[in-house]
Amino acid sequence: MQSKSKILIVEDNASVRDALSDYLTMQGFEIVTVVGQSDALTAVRAEPPDLAILDIMLSDGDGFTLFQEIRRFSQVPVIFLSARSEDTERIIGLEIGADDYVSKPFNPRELTARIKAVLRRARTSDTSPESVLMGEKVYFGGCTFNSLTHELVNARGETVLLSKGERKLLTILLRHPHEVLSRDQLLDMTQGKPAEAFDRSVDNLVSRLRKKLENDPRSPKLIKTYWGGGYALCADVSSKPTKNGF
Repeated sequence: MQSKSKILIVEDNASVRDALSDYLTMQGFEIVTVVGQSDALTAVRAEPPDLAILDIMLSDGDGFTLFQEIRRFSQVPVIFLSARSEDTERIIGLEIGADDYVSKPFNPRELTARIKAVLRRARTSDTSPESVLMGEKVYFGGCTFNSLTHELVNARGETVLLSKGERKLLTILLRHPHEVLSRDQLLDMTQGKPAEAFDRSVDNLVSRLRKKLENDPRSPKLIKTYWGGGYALCADVSSKPTKNGF
């Protein structure tokens, strides 16, 4: 018999928390509820859920901060809930790496559908580019990336936190060292959609990753731009430390 997916709900509004818990329980999920950040961190560490639903406005802080704390030790899929409908909050939530964002009031059936979609993506991640190097430390250009813990140590010896998009882009580049990948290819690999005119999301993602990897992002040596072509990781990739990695 297939085990139930465990959902952690972090919500300080009792009526919303209880109603959501009751509804999702009826949909066949195992539900754990907590009120604030401290209890949420304890719950994720003690018994990691299959998915977490985080309210952005909490009495002891905010969901964005909680999400970043969770990402220091866990890659549990996250859906944000918010009473605000502004695009800014939704964009921030997705940019920092959340899997989805739902505004209150919401249709419980829609939320359930979104939960199932996120869980499906998580279950099939074993075939995604992010998981190809799972469990191995990878060395390149003086940097070390552990795809199991998602920890990156750059050439300056700094341990830096990568967003979900940055991790996915880096993993793709690590799978294709010294190979020029077009913006269209990278957009399709990272976001699963074809490029549109004036879409610069890949360029922005590369820029953010360079700042975390490169000694001098203005004169990149690791991720180089090929005008009219795309981007390439210009470093050897190895499972063992190398002298310089290029």
